[in-house]
Amino acid sequence: MKHTFLIIAASVILLPMCSHIHAQSLERQVIGTSGGFQTASWGTLSSTIGETMTITMLTSSLILTQGFQQSLQSDLAVNEISSSTPAIQIYPNPAVNRINVAINSSNAVKYTVALIDLLGQKLMVPFNVNNTSKGTESFVFDLRPLAIASYFIVVSDETGSMTNTFKFTKIN
Repeated sequence: MKHTFLIIAASVILLPMCSHIHAQSLERQVIGTSGGFQTASWGTLSSTIGETMTITMLTSSLILTQGFQQSLQSDLAVNEISSSTPAIQIYPNPAVNRINVAINSSNAVKYTVALIDLLGQKLMVPFNVNNTSKGTESFVFDLRPLAIASYFIVVSDETGSMTNTFKFTKIN
C-alpha cells in the first residue's frame, strides 16, 4: 500500500513538470554563406549562395533553379596535366643529411627549386635549374644545418604555370 502511494504521489508531482519539457524540433532551414531577398512588380526573389542545386530550367528570359536556393551557377573544372609536365623525384624520405632532387623534363625549361620550412620561409638559396635539353637534372640539398622537422621542396617553372610541392621529413 505504501509503495502504491509513492507511485501515485510521484505521478502527481512529476506530471505537471513534464508539460514544460520541450523536445528538440527539426525544421527545414538553409544555412548559406550569403544571399538576399528582392521584391519587384513581377514577384519576389530569394537567393542563397553556397548551397547545392538540384535542377535548373531555362527559358528565353528566365532561369529557375530548384532545390536549395542558388543565385549563381558555376562550373567545376579540372585542368588536364599536359605531357610536358616534368617527372620530379625527391629521395630519400625521410632524410638524414641530404635530400636528392631529380627533374626529368621532356622540354627545355628553366626551373626554380626552393627548400621551405613549415612557416613558409626559404631556408636555402634556391637552385635555378636550366634544362637546356631534354633529360634529367639532379642535385642535392645539404640538410646538416637544419633541425629535425618537416620541410617542403617547391619546384616551379619560369612562367609560374607549373608548381609542385613535396613534403619531406629530416630525421636524426
